[in-house]
Amino acid sequence: MLDIPQLPVMAPTSLTSLKLAPRLPLTKVAGTEPLSMTGTREQEILNYMAAMKDAFAETKFANNISKERAKAKDRAMQRAAER
Repeated sequence: MLDIPQLPVMAPTSLTSLKLAPRLPLTKVAGTEPLSMTGTREQEILNYMAAMKDAFAETKFANNISKERAKAKDRAMQRAAER
């Protein structure tokens, strides 16, 4: 049989007896106010976002086409197997 040493007895604690560390006061971080952008930078960001939206739409469309082709191929193979 394994010889396991006995653990010391622990004193029970409750949530009310735990002493929590005091919370630090909230401070305002400098530079967190909204930034004003120049018109060209804002337009550049909007163009980039529109291009990303189009790219995601194209990818989603291509994935849906591939999924539909795979389903059609599976159905055709299933019909051929049933004959």
